[in-house]
Amino acid sequence: MVKNVAIATATSIIPGPAGMIAAVPGMLNSMSNQMKATYDVACIHGKEDKVVKDLLIDIQLQSMGVPAGLSKIQELNELNEGGAEMIQQKIKGLGTIYAKKKMKSAQTCLVPGLSTIFAITQAKMETAKVFAMANSFFDPNEILEDPVLDLDISESQKEEEKIKILVNLMTLDSQPTPEELSFIQPLINKSNLSKNKKVHNLSSLGSSATDYAINFDLIKKSGDSEEVVMDLAVLTKRDGEIGPRELEYVKFAAEELKIHPIVYESILD
Repeated sequence: MVKNVAIATATSIIPGPAGMIAAVPGMLNSMSNQMKATYDVACIHGKEDKVVKDLLIDIQLQSMGVPAGLSKIQELNELNEGGAEMIQQKIKGLGTIYAKKKMKSAQTCLVPGLSTIFAITQAKMETAKVFAMANSFFDPNEILEDPVLDLDISESQKEEEKIKILVNLMTLDSQPTPEELSFIQPLINKSNLSKNKKVHNLSSLGSSATDYAINFDLIKKSGDSEEVVMDLAVLTKRDGEIGPRELEYVKFAAEELKIHPIVYESILD
């Protein structure tokens, strides 16, 4: 994890499109480090003979919320490595997903003073997700469940739930601080929500407390569970202090979204 955090910190300094280009070698190094970590976990459980290239990629894919059929693979005593073409396709798919998630998080990264914090938190989260997934796969006492995605969930639906859960967090104790407002206002203004919903969400920031009902099932089926909790964690660090109620809310959200404790504890670290 230390190597991946160092990579993320270095590339986060470069803003905009140039930062995206600079991040490519870093993403490749992170993927390589995560595969090595997966092999180490296999060795811990005495399952190193079960590791093939396909599995290293599949564990990374499923850790990012992409169903890779690990529950069925887990039942097999012996794994056969796929052909070169199949492996290349999986690697290409893995790279594409990494790039899409990087692009998706770029908007949050542009909030002044947050790019490095966000990059470090994201690196911790991604590494912890792979470690937790690998540990669940190789641990004979755990039974994996493949994620179920709903591809019909729109971007605006995802954004609406994300904004509501962020607003709930920042108004737990009082009205949002200037630092917190600088985090949430750009997300609302640049979202795909209707004008009326944007106005409603912005006006709710003047309240001393909100209690939006969150559709956790929608977030889970969108494949963005960890990203939402990561944004919550970054928001708690926005004003430099993490209150006990904030910490409790983030853990509550993580548990509702069925996120492995290893993952959300690394995010909050």
